[in-house]
Amino acid sequence: MRSKVYITHEELFNRYPTIEELKDIMAGLSLSHTVLLAARLSTMFRHSFSEHDPSEEFKFQAWFVNNLFDEETKKRLMDRFGNQHPSHRPVCHPLQLLNLMRLALTLGKEGEPSDDDGDLPPLFFRPPFVQPKTTLMDEW
Repeated sequence: MRSKVYITHEELFNRYPTIEELKDIMAGLSLSHTVLLAARLSTMFRHSFSEHDPSEEFKFQAWFVNNLFDEETKKRLMDRFGNQHPSHRPVCHPLQLLNLMRLALTLGKEGEPSDDDGDLPPLFFRPPFVQPKTTLMDEW
């Protein structure tokens, strides 16, 4: 995988998410649903890099933003980084997804999501998912 400079939460929102914010988000998520989704996204991410076609990486990053970010976050992303080529400033990376799995296993609730949870856990529609400061994850 080529070295990239990933867009961080701090760059996008001018602050780091707090541990309390992460705990609040994770407390409402189904452990199994979140881990399964993060694993699938990680596989999709790895596949986009294994194609040896830079357009595949771009397509995955665009899909990720369009399907998993709320409108406010998309707008902020375009306002701040719209002039940069998306393959040089990706929004998602495998360590981020592994940290999400770790948080889900630590803080997620047991059981399956209810019918009104939809296909994706609400975490992906909240801005803190963009990229939490990695050292916050290390404090668990």
